Amino acid sequence: MLASAGRRVVPAAHRVASILVANVRFLGSAFAQSGDAYVRVASLEDLRSRASQSPEVRAVKFDMKLDEEDADDIFLQEEGFVFYSKSKVIAYLNKCAHMSLELDMDDADFFTLDGSRIQCKVHGAQFCPDSGVCVEGPCKSKMLTPLNVKVDGDDVLVAGADE
Repeated sequence: MLASAGRRVVPAAHRVASILVANVRFLGSAFAQSGDAYVRVASLEDLRSRASQSPEVRAVKFDMKLDEEDADDIFLQEEGFVFYSKSKVIAYLNKCAHMSLELDMDDADFFTLDGSRIQCKVHGAQFCPDSGVCVEGPCKSKMLTPLNVKVDGDDVLVAGADE
């Protein structure tokens, strides 16, 4: 549906569903990472600076910690990425909600050309940066996996990141 100013109007039922999904996502994320230590992955100053630059340098990518038994298996290595948006720091696992593939195809460029959405380079799915919800593409309404983030002074810390 389009409004007169060219903006898409989201039906009320969809907005409510998005809020419910976001709350479930947050609770699930906190539970899944409750025992993981927080590791510094970036500085807040750097992320704020990147937020005002071109989209291809907006995020910082980092490795996720693996269980000891899986540490040597290159195929199990997972990555995350973190960025600054609307006065907050956000981090996601670098995996598409549609298929278990890296969003960035290993170049740390996660955003559309205009910087308004996170994009999967494999099949073009687009995600809302603030919620991780897929708004366009084959995984519509599915979500990126959020990571727990803390800011301590200038240090941006992510639970489960590799040291």
